[in-house]
This record gives sequence, structure tokens and C-alpha cells, in this order.
Amino acid sequence: HVAAAASPRPRLRGVSARSGPSGRENAGALKHLRVLDLSRNRLRAAPPGLPGALRRLALAETRVRSCAKLEHLAHLRVLDVAGTEVSSVRAFHPLVLCRSVLLEVRLDDLSKREPAWRRKLKDLFPNATVL
Repeated sequence: HVAAAASPRPRLRGVSARSGPSGRENAGALKHLRVLDLSRNRLRAAPPGLPGALRRLALAETRVRSCAKLEHLAHLRVLDVAGTEVSSVRAFHPLVLCRSVLLEVRLDDLSKREPAWRRKLKDLFPNATVL
């Protein structure tokens, strides 16, 4: 999935690891990347050096356990970690450090592992909708 803005020089705005272009072809445009879908692969952690302009990041159905390496994503608004190995609200603390203003978090129910997890997550990100 690739979408480009209407401008004389197209800028990459989104890419899916499942069907996206090679990074080499669009390396210069990655700094403008707003949407990245890395779902359904064997990632154990978020890749280092993700573009700081990201607004939406999908890591669903991966082996990711925390939001480490996402500390620089201050513009991140939507994070999908449903179907991952995230087992505690502590996994989101790196995003608090960058003062991320998440508006939507997709996450599996953690009730069995962490009581009141939904309230704790809302304490970290008061404006977020937790799905």
C-alpha cells in the first residue's frame, strides 16, 4: 500500500511491509513517512530508526513485547499492537518519555495479567481510545 501526496515531487506517505516498494527506491522519501504497517511478520521488536514523522504504526500480530525504540515518535497518534506479546502497560512507557499524544491504541485484553490495565493506559495517554 503506497500513497503519494499531490506535489511536483511525490513523497511517500505510507507503506505496508506486505506489498510496499523496496526501501532503496524511496529512501529519500522515508523521512516524510506517516503510515507504516509492519503487521503479521516475525518482528521481535520495533525496528530502530523509524521515521520521526510517523502518525500511524501497526505492529499487530508480531512478537513485539514493548514500545522500546519508539521513544522518538512524538507525532505518533495511532498504535496497533493487537495480537502481540505485549503483556503489561509498562510496555508503553517509552512513548510517555517522548510525550507522544496517542489518540488510539489497539491492544489485546490484559485483564488476566494486569488488573485495571485499561485505566493505567488511560492515565498514560488521557486522550487515547483503547480498542
